[in-house]
Amino acid sequence: MKTILRSFIGLALMSLTACSTPIVQSPDTKKEPAQSSSQLSATSSLSPESELPSSDMRETKNVTYRGIVQPSGISIFMQGTHRLVLSDGRFILLESDSIDLNGYVGEEVDISGAIRPTVEVGGQIMRAEEATLVVKEETEASSSAEAEPALSETTESSAASSTSSSSSVALASSKSSSSSSSSAPSSEAQKSSDISPEMEATVSTMAKEDFSAEQWTQEYCSGHIGFCFPVHRNWWYKSFGATTSVLWHIEVSNGPVLNLGDGPIVINLLRGPLTGPDLTVSPQGNSVIGFRQWSADQHFEISADKRLEAAVAYIVKNLTTYQGE
Repeated sequence: MKTILRSFIGLALMSLTACSTPIVQSPDTKKEPAQSSSQLSATSSLSPESELPSSDMRETKNVTYRGIVQPSGISIFMQGTHRLVLSDGRFILLESDSIDLNGYVGEEVDISGAIRPTVEVGGQIMRAEEATLVVKEETEASSSAEAEPALSETTESSAASSTSSSSSVALASSKSSSSSSSSAPSSEAQKSSDISPEMEATVSTMAKEDFSAEQWTQEYCSGHIGFCFPVHRNWWYKSFGATTSVLWHIEVSNGPVLNLGDGPIVINLLRGPLTGPDLTVSPQGNSVIGFRQWSADQHFEISADKRLEAAVAYIVKNLTTYQGE
């Protein structure tokens, strides 16, 4: 009897031990999935926000640069239709859906817009939104032009006052002065035989160029005046705008044209009838002047050293009306 009782008690204890094991493990098993799910949810909600700011940092808006607008030409950069050449020689590529950049080629302008790096390393491109012509050069040109007549008038009045003893000599001097001034088509066309060494070197280099038609790969156009003329592939140009003596003034050289008088070739739009035969080039001392009728009361005069006569002739014959884009 005692033996049977002991066996029964032992079986009961074994059953209790076996049942107690799963009761302790089940709470831990249920907590782990709940924690993992909440962590995944938090991660997925944060990841999109961390990616947002990076794309907006590449374009800088409301930036303004001053320079000369030129066609983009052939380069390693595949973006942009034009370039803005800065005063230090660097340039920024330009593109625009709202501005006709062709109308500003050759002009010094302030251009505003949004700038960003180019696809190619080291470049910058601006999405131009506004362009304003710089009038500083025009003002300087006007003051320079005004000074020349003033000096002429002073010289004439001094000559008149010093000839009180002989009125006939004064009259002869006055007639000689007036006839010589009227025979000159424009003041810019008169070139001194004593040019500077720098200008002499520039003219000599330009005169050695090949002037065949395929070498004239550039073009200056003014959308404001409405004309275009060809520019040699190795040359630079700059428009100084209107002055008190000419309607429009452009200079051409084989390097950057920074100031009035830097360019050996001068293109002037003048008011009044032609002073020479249309579409011809005439010698004037050490210079040549090309004539081109533009309208009923306007004409072009292209002047340069006589060694550049072939270049002047090409420009005269190929000056055209601006057609826009």
